[in-house]
Amino acid sequence: MPTLVYTLGVNGNGVWKRVNVGDDVHSDTTTNVFLNGIIHWVVISPYVTQFICSFDVEDECFRMVSPPLEMEQSMWLKWGIHIRVLGGCLAIGEDPSNNRWCFHIWVMKDYGVQASWTKAYNIESKWTQY
Repeated sequence: MPTLVYTLGVNGNGVWKRVNVGDDVHSDTTTNVFLNGIIHWVVISPYVTQFICSFDVEDECFRMVSPPLEMEQSMWLKWGIHIRVLGGCLAIGEDPSNNRWCFHIWVMKDYGVQASWTKAYNIESKWTQY
């Protein structure tokens, strides 16, 4: 699916350019984060296993960012994933099975290296309903 990207150009002579994007890499634009000159977002399509898409504003290329191996191999709901920047690193928050009493935060310590994803926080509530 073609998408338009605006390139600033020299002396304000910007132009709109078409770049090709796969049909399955779109998402809610409110979930975008910018890190190291790259825009990242979570892909919601059930056909995409590597659910973090990126767009490098310098070379104008789309790429997939590998999630933590444990998340890639498990069944999870993509609408329970949140992407952010934490301590200068790409981070994802995981709400497993949309359980509102449990939340995990993963941090990619070495950008682009799947093995560097580390589960930094496990947040669980012990609250019970009466």
